[in-house]
Amino acid sequence: MFSRLAQLTCRTIDRLFPGLTGTGVLSCHGGTDVNARIEQWIRPAVIRANITCAGAVAVIAYRDTDEQVVLDVVRQNRRRDARGDEARRATLIDAVTRLCTDLDTAPGHRVWIDDAQLRTVLAAESAALPHVAFTDTPDAELGIAAARALSRIGQGLPPVPTPAAAGQPGVRGGSSHLVLATDASVASTGEVGAGIAIAGSDGRRRSLYLSQTKDVTWAELQAIEEALICSAGEHRVVILSDSSHAVDYARGDVEAPQTRMRRAAARIAELREGRDVNIMWVRAHRGHELNEAADQLAKKARLRRRGHDVPATTHTPAAQPTPAAA
Repeated sequence: MFSRLAQLTCRTIDRLFPGLTGTGVLSCHGGTDVNARIEQWIRPAVIRANITCAGAVAVIAYRDTDEQVVLDVVRQNRRRDARGDEARRATLIDAVTRLCTDLDTAPGHRVWIDDAQLRTVLAAESAALPHVAFTDTPDAELGIAAARALSRIGQGLPPVPTPAAAGQPGVRGGSSHLVLATDASVASTGEVGAGIAIAGSDGRRRSLYLSQTKDVTWAELQAIEEALICSAGEHRVVILSDSSHAVDYARGDVEAPQTRMRRAAARIAELREGRDVNIMWVRAHRGHELNEAADQLAKKARLRRRGHDVPATTHTPAAQPTPAAA
């Protein structure tokens, strides 16, 4: 439900960009004394968005209190009637909402978004967005970081190289994340039996054989669930899957068509509670090291009809929960 204070913004956006209201921008807390807060808008932020084959995605780039670049990725909860510019703008609005929500008690940001028309509309309704001020001039370093992250996402890769190099932008903590690629393999002949696998940035390798299924999407969901189970001691986890359907169901973006898939999605939601877990789609067979490793392990598990388990060889420190953790 939108706040009463934000109704003017709602009407303005709906008039200029029909269909975008309801995306979440108006969930930001309202305030009227915007000019009195302008001296607090001391930290720049850049928001870029694009349409990928997995849907609309936006990247927020800003600096934390230690002046380190931080990247947040916002994906549009895809509506079947949202296409092209509409989906892109909706994702930009979601990203502004994220910035407002995370900074509810902190000084605001001076924000540049890569849509001049939408930027003008939001700037005119600044009273409803007390934690951000919009600028026509992007911060150069943040602009480059956001553009690079979007480019990688468009190629089906994580926003930053894995593991992130020291001092380079990371996603909510960078190298403190454990990254797990998951995959599933079924026979092209329709033979019952599937292999699922997990390959981690800490060296862990795990595969299982599922003897009673030939549904690859179901197997992909099982692989994501298994990744969350075997990483139960880690707070910050990135899970990479090359199944866009399984990612949609696991994240709750789309309701799964089968009862067993919906139950698996519910278990995945429970396993994510209290943790910073980002489930992302990556394009298959594009040279991503962990994705390729999981692919080979899943095929071997299916062909050999048995799994394989290699424990972690390097320690990935579990990051402490933060107020911004999703």
